[in-house]
Parts: sequence; C-alpha cells; structure tokens
Amino acid sequence: HPGQVYVSDWYSVWRTPDIWKDPADSTEWYAEAKGLENTCTLSLSTPRTGAQLISGGADMGGIRHTDLDEYPDGKLLELMGEVNSIDYCEANPNYIAVTGSKHWDKDGVFAISTDNGANFTSITRPGDARNGRLAYSATDPNLIVWTPQNGAPIRTTDMGKTWEETTGGPAVSIKAFWETT
Repeated sequence: HPGQVYVSDWYSVWRTPDIWKDPADSTEWYAEAKGLENTCTLSLSTPRTGAQLISGGADMGGIRHTDLDEYPDGKLLELMGEVNSIDYCEANPNYIAVTGSKHWDKDGVFAISTDNGANFTSITRPGDARNGRLAYSATDPNLIVWTPQNGAPIRTTDMGKTWEETTGGPAVSIKAFWETT
C-alpha cells in the first residue's frame, strides 16, 4: 500500500492511508490501537466485588475493567495522567483510593471513589504531597495511610478531609513516582 504509514508514540499506534497528500491539505491520522495497551502499568487492584480489575498506569491514567473479555469504555480518571497507587477497603470494596499526577510527576492528585471506581472525587492534599503509595484500611473506609513521594507516611481518618503525620515509618522512601528505595 504505497503511501500508507504507521507510527507509534507514547499513547497509541497511528496510521495514515496517504502520506503523499498535497501539502496544502492536512494529513489524516487514525488511531489503530484498540485493545492494545501501549503504556506502562504502575498499579493493579482486584476488588472482591464490583470491577474485576482496576489498573493504573503511566500516560493514560487508569482503567476500571468490569469485564476482562471486553475492551473498557474509557479511562478510570480523566483528572489524572498517571495513576501509581490503588487500594480499596476490603470490608467495603465500593471505597477505592488512588494517587498519582496530572502531568508526568507534576500536579499531584489524590482521589476517592465510593461507588467501586465508577466515579472519583479529588481530595485536598497536604502541602505538595503527590504520587507515592497508599494503603486503605481493610475494615474502616475512613482510614487511609499514604506515603507520598519525598515525604513521610501520613494518614487520614476522615477520607481525606484532614491529614496527620505518623511516626515510625520510613521518611522519603519514595523518591520518584515509579521507584521506591
């Protein structure tokens, strides 16, 4: 097929049927990657009820997989570019928390869902806390412990309305959003 070109970027595989189009006209490109994940998975969670899998990744945010045999309809969170930590409350899997950033390690986001990941609400974060790893209490949907990037562990007992410092945990154990020490 002369003139047909495929190219890959951070997000997808793109195709143009005619690279030789008149330069006065814009070349048309089509996404060709349905069902192909062209990003890096940073976190996975499998709630015992509801969604079969919640995935978080680089560049594309996350995805709520309700049927592993079907391609998901959309992103988990439109407000995040990277989702690097996901956890849920074992006693009530409707409560899911995620942390990450809007743009490659910048503009941190912490969000909570009360409907098994169908919708999320952004939570006010203390200072410049972002990314890192979180752990949801197995029994209390109000209690979450979060170790943000370049920070010491903090916790909330009211689903993120307020945060308090903890003691005894490793300070600055997460230096970049993709690595731990």
